[in-house]
Amino acid sequence: MKKILSAILYAGLAAAGAAPARAQPAVIQDVALPDAPHHYTEKDIKPECIKTIQEESPTAMLANLQPYIEICVADMHDILTSHSNTAYMDCTANVHYPAISGTRNAAAMNAAITALAKPYHCALGTSTVRLEYKVTHNSDRLLSLDFYGSNYEIGTGGSCHGNEMVMTFDITTGKVLRLSDVIRPTQKEQLKAYIANYITHFPNNPISENAESANMVRNELLQSFDRKFSAYGIYLVNGTVMTNINEYVYSCVAGPSWPVPIPRKYIIHPAILAEMH
Repeated sequence: MKKILSAILYAGLAAAGAAPARAQPAVIQDVALPDAPHHYTEKDIKPECIKTIQEESPTAMLANLQPYIEICVADMHDILTSHSNTAYMDCTANVHYPAISGTRNAAAMNAAITALAKPYHCALGTSTVRLEYKVTHNSDRLLSLDFYGSNYEIGTGGSCHGNEMVMTFDITTGKVLRLSDVIRPTQKEQLKAYIANYITHFPNNPISENAESANMVRNELLQSFDRKFSAYGIYLVNGTVMTNINEYVYSCVAGPSWPVPIPRKYIIHPAILAEMH
């Protein structure tokens, strides 16, 4: 009996001192919003204008929305009635985004994802909406997602409407990690120069052999980095940290973004380093 009690006590002490179980990779379920066409009519104009202005207006404008509503109604009426084809009153949506479960921080992660997806819905004046995504990395430390969205207004087309958005979550905290969160602060300016040089000298890009054009694009990129650098997201692909620069730097035909690999020497985040090859 004494041996049995000792064994039970030992097992209890061992359990009490055991390291906590490691987090598990996130469970991902696809959410698809209905893609049935939405048909708008004249009676939809004012309610849709009010809804849009209330959602998007700064607090200072909310005190007197009437002038903005009147402008919106007039503009939308002109747009919708200027097309004889009633198809211009239709909007189709094909929207997909992931729902996360299986981790204690799923609520925070889902909140960030739904905020990203919120603008992608049919509304008055919109003809086509699309949002799709792919999972590029999912481990017990990190989850990376790559989104592509487009939102076409009535009468518009072409290739200048797409936007690529990337997200990496720290599974243990639920926080979205941005490029500025994972790099050495003392190397920020050096990294900006590296990204600009990478884009302007990438083989087979439209200006790689034109020094004057490459220098002009490089300077434009560096200026945009000063305004936007803290907002750039990251994602992991096959053990490499990437960021996407959504600047349409080589015209709409070349696409909205350029993926740029970030060398290990710039990274200081422990979880990121552990996942890099």
